[in-house]
Amino acid sequence: RLDINYFTGAIPNVCVCSNFIEITMGSNQFTGTLPSCLSSLKQLEIVDFDNNWLTGTVPTEYSTLANVVTFVVSTNYFSGPLGNVLPKGKLSTVVISDNGFHSSLPFDVFNSSLLTTFIATKNCFEGSFSTQICQAASLRTLALSGMHMGSSCVHYSAFDAYEAEHFAGTIPHCLFSMPSVQQLFLSGNGLKGTLPNIPIDSPLQNLSLSYNLMGGTIPASIQKSPKLIILDLTFNRFMGTIGYMDNFTFNECTGNVTDS
Repeated sequence: RLDINYFTGAIPNVCVCSNFIEITMGSNQFTGTLPSCLSSLKQLEIVDFDNNWLTGTVPTEYSTLANVVTFVVSTNYFSGPLGNVLPKGKLSTVVISDNGFHSSLPFDVFNSSLLTTFIATKNCFEGSFSTQICQAASLRTLALSGMHMGSSCVHYSAFDAYEAEHFAGTIPHCLFSMPSVQQLFLSGNGLKGTLPNIPIDSPLQNLSLSYNLMGGTIPASIQKSPKLIILDLTFNRFMGTIGYMDNFTFNECTGNVTDS
């Protein structure tokens, strides 16, 4: 591990170390591109280049890394599409936020029953959500806020992106009934549609949908959900009455906030 230092220059040649199971070089000042030869390290389980100054694309060869469990390349200057690029097989955690990845989300990664965490906020993705996400039965955290708010593609300040339509459409209702999802962050995407009911035994603890264009009423099943700790619906177009929650602001809610 070489993380949290002041290393500069290109990523060192680690490909000669065929028995490496972890490469962690986050929070440095490495520049240049990701070495494609990492795909030759067949024992590799953890790849972490978070918070550097790296550029270019993720090499297509990385899709052959069958034993990688954790893949983190957040807070860099990467670009390009990610379809059929990410490691396959045992992937559990993917963190690719704060970059300039574009085209559509890499929905193929959600075919894995082992995926628990997918964080891809603030990139330059376009398109809409797919029900393919719901195939990841073990998914616990899904963070897709600001899909078109990466520094290389955003041309407005703060969360004004919610008026844009680069990444829009509606949220697949199946996301709200997934058996393991606890954290759902989908703010700042210009999403439309309404909120569905959630199962009475929903594990959902944090639902953040602020800065979208959603409307309708807030289902009682969400207001009364016993496990829901944080519910952020600010800057939307919701209306109606609120029975249990009192943290809704900048909407069009009417009626009294009650305790029961």
